[in-house]
Parts: sequence; C-alpha cells; structure tokens
Amino acid sequence: MKLRIRGDTLRFRLTRGEVKTWAATGGLSDSVTLDPDAQRSLTYGLTLDPEASWNVLFHEGRLEVSVPESAVRQWAETDQVGLEHSFSWGLRVAVEKDFHCLEHRPGEDDSDAFAHPRAAGKIPG
Repeated sequence: MKLRIRGDTLRFRLTRGEVKTWAATGGLSDSVTLDPDAQRSLTYGLTLDPEASWNVLFHEGRLEVSVPESAVRQWAETDQVGLEHSFSWGLRVAVEKDFHCLEHRPGEDDSDAFAHPRAAGKIPG
C-alpha cells in the first residue's frame, strides 16, 4: 500500500492483493520507520465501516481511515478506479487502485498492480 500526502490530501494506492485483503478481512495497514533509535514509526491503515461512514483517526503514531464497507465492496469488484471523500475541515482522502507504470522504473515492483487503462486502450493517450 502506498500513501501519498500532499497538503490536505491523503491518497492511498492499493495493489490487487491489497484490495482483496482489505475487502476480505476488513483491514489493511503498513508502516514507515521515522526514527529507529527512538523506535518511532508512522503506521497507516484502512478499515471498513459497516455503518457506511468515512472517518479519520490519528493517535500515538497511527493514522486510520475508515471507509464505508458497501462502497469498498462495490469498488473492489468493478473497474471503478477510486473512492474519495472530503471532510468539512478540508481534508480529502482518496483510495485508488495502483496501476502498472506506463514506463519501467528501476527498483519498482508493480507485478501485483492493476492493468493501466491507458495501456489497455481504455483511455486515449
């Protein structure tokens, strides 16, 4: 799972396997070590909310975004690219399927990525 933070936007990108895991188990998380000496890291994750609401929690180095379960299940089973929500205080959250790169990037493993719509001819170049 990739997390991109830019201004007031959080963008999560998930591979095929991660989409399946999230839909099947209700949760998905990853972490990045920020200070190994102090054992500090940022853990970030996605959960399913059966009550059909979006929510963001941040506590003790853990960022958790809850997404409506029905929306995730529909998204996981279709060609829909992403889900997004804007909160009243200005935060925007997007959850998207991670596509194969159009150009090879050294060190980048996208073997579990979704087929890029442009490469498949679904979106004109």
